[in-house]
Parts: sequence; structure tokens; C-alpha cells
Amino acid sequence: KLILKDIKGKNVDHIINGDFKKINYDSKNGLEPFDQKHVINLDISSAYASTLLNEKLITRSTFDFFQKLKKFERLPAIGMLARKSMVFTYENGDCMETEIDLSPNAQIFYYLIQKVEEAMQEAKAIAGDYYLFHWVDGVFIDASLPKKKVAQIENVFKKRHYMYKYEIVENMRVWRED
Repeated sequence: KLILKDIKGKNVDHIINGDFKKINYDSKNGLEPFDQKHVINLDISSAYASTLLNEKLITRSTFDFFQKLKKFERLPAIGMLARKSMVFTYENGDCMETEIDLSPNAQIFYYLIQKVEEAMQEAKAIAGDYYLFHWVDGVFIDASLPKKKVAQIENVFKKRHYMYKYEIVENMRVWRED
């Protein structure tokens, strides 16, 4: 409700009428199964809430409210922008019609996905052969990535006003299924 209140009255037509990718993951081309002792995950903190703030779609007080929520509460609250329901219409016990009811604000959520994905793709390009994969707001890279490249990835996040953290992943095993 706070997001919708903040958005109300703002000109978001360019977002509502936009066409945004909904993919928020990628992996190195030809990524083979591997075991690696140390991998670095550069993770954007509160990526979607931060993007809402950075794009001036919410106020600082709304952002601060979200920061007080646990991650498992914050993500669904923002994800509700893209609420999707299936509506069944029955007549005398028979289903006569079905339709999908998509929130009119769904495009705003997809816009957030694309903005974060743009940062991840930029990080991927910088990491080059050290890039392993990214998932939503965390880019996983080989721990031997030169410090200069790490600084360049940090600058990608800084210029977008994202806070980020490092997570060292130990004994990572990666494989694909189907």
C-alpha cells in the first residue's frame, strides 16, 4: 500500500506502457558442472526496494520502512505489484469462463527486474571469464578475479546507488538438471 501511495500521482506511463524483460538470471556460456573451493557473490542489498528509491518511485520513508522488514516479508510486498490471479466464472456449477487478472502495476515490478538485470549484465561483462552466474541480485564470480575488475564491478553498483555486500561461498558445487 505504501508503494502504491507513493506512485499515485507520479507520471509512470513510460513504465506502465513499457516492455521489460522478466529474466533475472544468467550463467556463463557452456557452464559445465564444477566444484570450487571459493567463489565470491557480490550481492545487491534490497535490490528492488533500492531501485524503487533510486528511480524516485517511492519516498525515503517508505524505503526505510521496507528496510525494517525481514527479507521474506519485503520481497512479497514488492512482488505484489505484479499480482496475478486466475478468475473463474461459474454458472449453475459449470465453469463458463476463465480470465487472468493482472495487477495494473505489474509493469513497475518488471521494470525493477530489468533495472537490476542491467546491473548484473554489466557486472558479467566486466568479470569476463571469471563470471560464473548470477541469480536475481547476486553475481557469482571466481575468487581469483583481479582486484581491478572487482573495483569496476563495485563501481557499477555504486553509480546505480546500490548498497552491496560480499559473500564468500565455500565448497560450491554447480550442476544443471534438465
